[in-house]
Amino acid sequence: MKPSKTLERDVCSRKGVGPVRVLELLASAFINTFGITQPTDQTRRRAAWFIAGLLVLVLGAAATAAVIAFEVTHR
Repeated sequence: MKPSKTLERDVCSRKGVGPVRVLELLASAFINTFGITQPTDQTRRRAAWFIAGLLVLVLGAAATAAVIAFEVTHR
């Protein structure tokens, strides 16, 4: 399956891959996956940070649950 032109443009438009770039790629993938209307660059960055925040919360919750489960089972 060929990636959409928007995602292809996003991947090829800038050089370098940094943490912010990875967040923007995640936001683009999410937007294209669910067929959301293409946002402006500012809104795309805001969505990228929102998705990053959600990922951090989910990973933190999973880590907390794992630690609690470990502590309860190894008393």
